[in-house]
Amino acid sequence: MWYNIAGDDSCHPQICVLEKMIMINLNSQSGAKLGQPFRVEFNEKTFYTDPEYGLLELNYSGYADAASNDRPGDEGTQSMVRSLISMEINKAMGTPGGGSYRNLQERVGSLREAAAGALRAKGFTVSQIVIAALQPSESALRLISLRDQQKQIQAMSPQELAKRVEEAQKQAEAAMAALTPDERMRAEAEARRKMEEDMAKMQSSIDMAKAISAAAKANATPPGAMAAAAGIAATTAATATTAAAPASHNPAGRPMAATLQGQQNPQGIPAFCPNCGAKTKGTRFCGACGTKLM
Repeated sequence: MWYNIAGDDSCHPQICVLEKMIMINLNSQSGAKLGQPFRVEFNEKTFYTDPEYGLLELNYSGYADAASNDRPGDEGTQSMVRSLISMEINKAMGTPGGGSYRNLQERVGSLREAAAGALRAKGFTVSQIVIAALQPSESALRLISLRDQQKQIQAMSPQELAKRVEEAQKQAEAAMAALTPDERMRAEAEARRKMEEDMAKMQSSIDMAKAISAAAKANATPPGAMAAAAGIAATTAATATTAAAPASHNPAGRPMAATLQGQQNPQGIPAFCPNCGAKTKGTRFCGACGTKLM
C-alpha cells in the first residue's frame, strides 16, 4: 500500500508512484534512507488541570525510535513525528479526571502507548518511545507553593497571623540593629531589590491567575483552581512585604502585630483583612478573598 504525503492511502496509484519518486529523490539528497531507523528527541510543554491547584504547565522530554518505508528519517519526518507525539500527549493530558499532579508518572505508560498508536496510524514502525520526565515547570511549582502558603494563612486565626508578623518584625529589627551604617545601607538596598523581585513575581502570578480564569471559562476548570487563582496575588504581596521590609519601614516603632490587633471593631473583627488587606465590612468573612475574620 502506498501512502501519499498527507499520510493516507486515498491517492491515485499513478500519483502515489510520482510521490514515491519524489520521496526517493529527497531521500537521496538528504542521505536518509527509506526504512532506516531514526531517533527523534523531544523536549516539550503541555498543560494539566490538577483538581487542587488548577491549570499547571508541565515539562516533558524523551525520545522515539521509529522507521518508515514511505518517508526518510530526515528533518521534515522527524518534525512530523515530534508533532504527532506532542498532539497525542496534549490530548491525553487535557482529559479531565486524571487526579493529582503528584501521580503523573503513573500515566507515562499510557502516554507512550497513545503516542505510539498515533505514529503507527501514519505508517511508522515504532521500536520504543521513552518519556524520561513529566513534571511541573518552574512557573507551576511557584503557583503550587503560593497556593500552599495561602492555605496556611487562611488556616490561621487573626491572632496567629498577627503573632507571626510580630515575630518577623522583631527579627528584622534585631538584624538591622546589629549592622553598621554601611551594612545597613547595603541591607536596605538588598531589601528593596528583593521587594522589586517579589513584586515582579506577584505580577507574573497575577498574569497566571488571569490565564487560569480564562481557561476556566473555556475548559470548566474546577472551583478549587479558581480559589487558587483568586488568592495568588494577595498571598505573594503579603509574603513579599513581610520578608523584605526592614525595621526602618515602621518609623513609629509600633509592632505590626499590635497594629493589626488594634484595628478591630467592637465585635473583634479586624478593620482590614489579614490575608488580602481589603477593608472589612463587619462580617465574619472578607468580602474580597473570603478569609475567615473571627
